[in-house]
Amino acid sequence: LDKGRAAFRATARALNGTAIRAAGEYATVGDSTDVRLDTLGVTIGTTRWALLHPMFVRNTRTALTIDTLLLGSGAARIAGSANMPTGAPVRGHLQVIGMPLADVGVLAQLSTPIAGRLGMDINVAGTRAAPLLTLTGATDSLKVGGLAAEAMRVSGRYALNRAAVDATLTRAPLEVRVGSATNALQPVP
Repeated sequence: LDKGRAAFRATARALNGTAIRAAGEYATVGDSTDVRLDTLGVTIGTTRWALLHPMFVRNTRTALTIDTLLLGSGAARIAGSANMPTGAPVRGHLQVIGMPLADVGVLAQLSTPIAGRLGMDINVAGTRAAPLLTLTGATDSLKVGGLAAEAMRVSGRYALNRAAVDATLTRAPLEVRVGSATNALQPVP
C-alpha cells in the first residue's frame, strides 16, 4: 500500500471446479474507494470467461458506480453497469447473451444436467430504498435431463417488496405457460 494505492491479484477455486482470478488496482482518497479491475477470468466447467476491457468501481458515502463489466466467452457476453446514488434515482443494467445453460447448472450445483443458451436483461431503477427490478429472459435449445424444448421465455418484476415471475415453454407444436407467481418478500433486518 503506497499512499492509499495498491495493486492486487487473487485466485480462488470451488469444490465443483469453478475457478476465478482477478487483478487490478485499489485506491482510497478521502471518502472515495476506487477499484480498477484489469483482469478477471472465470472458469465454469469447460467454459472460460474473460474480462474484455478494464472495469472501474467507485464507492463513496453518496454513491456506488460500476462502470461497465464486459465478460466474454466465444460469442457469449455478460455486460453490466450501475449508478446507485444514496439519495437519487438509481440506474443499472445487466445483459447476458448466449450464456451456456451448462454454466448456470454448474454454478447452481444442479444434479440434473441442463443445456442450451441463455439470454437475459435485468434493469434496475427506483431508489436504493425502493428499488424496481425488471427481468426478461429466454433460452433456446433447452434440455433439462430428458426434457427438450425449443425455447423458454421468462419475465419478472420486483417492486415494493413483491416479486412476480412468469414463464412460458415452447415445444412444437405447443406453447405452454409453465407458471406465474407473485410473492411478498420481507426485507432482511
